[in-house]
Amino acid sequence: MTQRPESVQEEVRGCFNNTANTYADLYTGRTRVSHFFNARKHLVEGLLADVVVSGSSALEVGCGPGIMVNYFLQRGADYHGLDLSSEMIARCRTKFQGVDSARFFVGDVQQMNFPDASFDVVLCLGVLEYVPAEARALREVARVLKPGGTFLFSAINKWSPFNLWERLVYRKVTHKGPGPIVREFHTNEFYQKLLPACGFAIIDEMYFDFNLLGRPLDEMIPEIALPLSERLERLSRSRFRKLGNGFLLKCRVKK
Repeated sequence: MTQRPESVQEEVRGCFNNTANTYADLYTGRTRVSHFFNARKHLVEGLLADVVVSGSSALEVGCGPGIMVNYFLQRGADYHGLDLSSEMIARCRTKFQGVDSARFFVGDVQQMNFPDASFDVVLCLGVLEYVPAEARALREVARVLKPGGTFLFSAINKWSPFNLWERLVYRKVTHKGPGPIVREFHTNEFYQKLLPACGFAIIDEMYFDFNLLGRPLDEMIPEIALPLSERLERLSRSRFRKLGNGFLLKCRVKK
């Protein structure tokens, strides 16, 4: 039986409420997961460098515990963080208490309580794969962006070697499920069709997390898997870029 959209959102909210106290730890140490997050963060900072400037207004959808906040503040941007999880927002409000240029809100990307044309930049990392109605969410992002504003988001590459191995081999052999929340993975080509219909033009793309060993090998021999993944990050724009486990699309709203 197919889950109703509201039940999916409740599961997502509950999962991230439960992990709010430890989520930032995923960026620390030398693990498969930390490499994924930090490789993505590094590329994001480069892709936003020309649009996050002093006086710009930015919205981060799915801000989590506030990992990216300082990047925006250091560049003089007016930052707004939105998250479905009230616990994540509570942590952000405590951490950045007294910082006037950083404000945080509990909310859903599918229906945001911001006026039209409010932001120069919208960042959305690790969110759309959890959203029941992606087209609706994308149209909401287009609505709150100023004319010519920039939208940068991440997605999981459905056909990466890591994800193919995960779906076709690892889960079948181990009888393990996909995790506490089922996510919807897509390809770049999926978004190439969807984004123009939602009001966006794609202006750049980069891939990241070139984990070619797959589980459990990457967990058994991290001393080989991690250096290999780190060296392969240079493929992010190459003809081999689609080997990456995730990708980033930088878009401009067409208004």
